[in-house]
Amino acid sequence: MPKEMRALSDDFCKHLRLMGTKPTIKEFASYARRTGRGYSSGMLSRLKEGDPVDGKFCRVLVELRQELGQEPLRDAFTNFLQSRSIDAATASDDVILNHICKPAGEEESDHIAAGIRAIGLLFDTQRPLENICRPPKTEREARQAVRWQYGDCGRLLAHDPHLRLDRAIEMTEAMANFALSDHQGLAFRLSSRVDSRMLMMVMGDKRPIGMSMALPLREEVWWEIRSGHRRDNSLTPYDCTVPSNFLFQQMLAQRPIEDGGEAKAYTRWGVVTLLRQYGTLANVENPLRADLHFLSLATNSVSRDRLIGFVFTPVGTKMPVSNVALYEKHIRHQGLPQLSLDGYHVMLMSTLRDPSM
Repeated sequence: MPKEMRALSDDFCKHLRLMGTKPTIKEFASYARRTGRGYSSGMLSRLKEGDPVDGKFCRVLVELRQELGQEPLRDAFTNFLQSRSIDAATASDDVILNHICKPAGEEESDHIAAGIRAIGLLFDTQRPLENICRPPKTEREARQAVRWQYGDCGRLLAHDPHLRLDRAIEMTEAMANFALSDHQGLAFRLSSRVDSRMLMMVMGDKRPIGMSMALPLREEVWWEIRSGHRRDNSLTPYDCTVPSNFLFQQMLAQRPIEDGGEAKAYTRWGVVTLLRQYGTLANVENPLRADLHFLSLATNSVSRDRLIGFVFTPVGTKMPVSNVALYEKHIRHQGLPQLSLDGYHVMLMSTLRDPSM
C-alpha cells in the first residue's frame, strides 16, 4: 500500500511554536517505535516545520497527546481545535488529523511547466543565489542526486507519486537500459573532470531538495545526439567543453519527500537553477553574441509539459535504445528582440550566471 504523505498545516505549526509545545525527540521516537511505526532521524523536526512526511507520524503526534506527561501537548491540541469549534475530548483521531493537517503538495504549482512566460513570478530578492543552488560537496552527494532522478522519473512514469523508491528506480533502469550505479559514475566523472556546475543541487530552506544536470557539449556531439545516432550514456569528459552554446539537459528531479524533499519549493528553485546553469555553462551575455542551442528528453508526460512550457519543440528523433523523444530549442542572436520571450530568457540567464565564470 502506498504511503499517505501529509503535512501539518501552517496554522497548526505556528500554534505549536507560539505555545512552546515540543515533545522531545526521545518521547516521540519512543512512542512511534513502541506502536510499530518506527522512527528515522529528523522526522519530528520535519513534521513540526510543516514538511510532508509519512502520514503515520502525524497520527503519532495526535495519539501522543493522550500519553502520561503530555499535558502541554494535549492543551495545545485542545486550544487549537476549540478555535475551530471542535471538541478535542470527543473528536476522533481522523477528524483531528483533518483539522491539523493538509495533504502534502496542496496548492502545489509546477513552476517549470508554467514556463518562461511565468518566470518573473519566481524570484525572491531576499534570497542570495548561492543559497538557491550549488554543486554537490562530495561524490556521495552527487551519487545521491542521480538516485533522486531515477526515483522521480520512475514515479512519473508510473503516475504514482507514492510508488516505492526501489521500484521506481527499477522502472527507470528498465526504460533507460542504464543501471543507476553506472549513471551515478558517469555523472560524477563528467562533473568532476569538466565543471562541477554541470551537476547542481537545488536548495530548499535547510537542505538540497532537487537536482539538475546540464551538459555543455561540443557542437558535433550535440548534433550526433540530436540526430539519434548517439546515446547520452556514452559521453566522456572529452565530449564536453565550457563554455558551450550547445547544451543538453540530461536530468532534472526532485528529492523524494520521504527523504527530506519539499514538493512545493522544488519547481520554483528548480527553474532558477536551470537558468543559472545555462547562463554559466554557455557564458551567456546580454545582448547575445552567438546562437544558443538546447536539447532535452521527454521521458514522461510531465517532462514533456515542462519542455513545452519553455518553448521546446519535438526534434522528430528519439534516443537510441530507450526510445525517448528528443526536444530542442534554439535562440538566434541576430535580430533578437529584447522584449521577446527569447530575449527575456537571455536576460535572465545572463543575470543569473555564476560571476566566477
